[in-house]
Amino acid sequence: MWALIDLVQNHNLKRNQKAVLLILLVVLPVIGSIIYFQFKNRNRKRSTYFSR
Repeated sequence: MWALIDLVQNHNLKRNQKAVLLILLVVLPVIGSIIYFQFKNRNRKRSTYFSR
């Protein structure tokens, strides 16, 4: 959130630079979350209520 606010308030960047940085700020956290949830339980045995 702070990076987004800083990006909007930064007057040293050109409009196209801000657009690229905004896309990176939005896309990278989403990709990171997807990768995390895809690989977090790969090596762990799944346990459910019915497998007791």
